[in-house]
Amino acid sequence: MENQTLEFVLTFASVLAVFVLAAVQLVENTVKMPSNIVTVIGLLIGLLITAAYPFTTLDVTLRLWAGGLAG
Repeated sequence: MENQTLEFVLTFASVLAVFVLAAVQLVENTVKMPSNIVTVIGLLIGLLITAAYPFTTLDVTLRLWAGGLAG
């Protein structure tokens, strides 16, 4: 059962990575910011997207892990 959950989290993170990358690029092009903070912005956007994403069977903790990995 744990392997299936891990595979689902990694699959979810892989799919989310595209959306997180697009959101980070949007923020980076819209707001002037130093380049060393972009990684932190990516992590925060990944966490926010997954915290607000209710269309999965994963609990909140596993969704946040997937968002952190995607960010």
